[in-house]
Amino acid sequence: MLFISAVRASRVLHHCMLQSVMRAPMCFFDTTPMGRTLNRFGKDIDVVDIQIPLNFNGGIDCLLQVLSSIIIISVTNPVFIAAAIPIGLIYLFIQKLYIGSSRQLKRIESVTRSPIYNHFSETLNGTSTIRAFCAQEFFIGQSNVKVDLNQNTFFCPY
Repeated sequence: MLFISAVRASRVLHHCMLQSVMRAPMCFFDTTPMGRTLNRFGKDIDVVDIQIPLNFNGGIDCLLQVLSSIIIISVTNPVFIAAAIPIGLIYLFIQKLYIGSSRQLKRIESVTRSPIYNHFSETLNGTSTIRAFCAQEFFIGQSNVKVDLNQNTFFCPY
């Protein structure tokens, strides 16, 4: 049911997004790079198709495992409850810090992903010109720089 619902939601989301883009005024296409539009379509559909169902399924599994473990440990060793409460409070504090940092990293990743799609789209449109001037290595290098910048949000470069 979860995956069927995800496919249905993805279909509805894609249809609504496509309708919105097709009905957008021409000034939208003049001011918005093609890479940004492709980025939004690709990322949103990826999230609905893949990430939400897997995260939901993993979250339910993890929740059930943690609850069953806590119940079993609490029944066999009641002193555990006294130690679990302060640890839980510390966990909540750390979680608040993590959520803010994670949100900022996702914003940075999204901002640095759009130039990759834009550069790729422009490169495909200008392939014959790039070959005519033997500038393949230059464009490959530019693409690598943009991908490296995007990956810095996931991996520390040092």
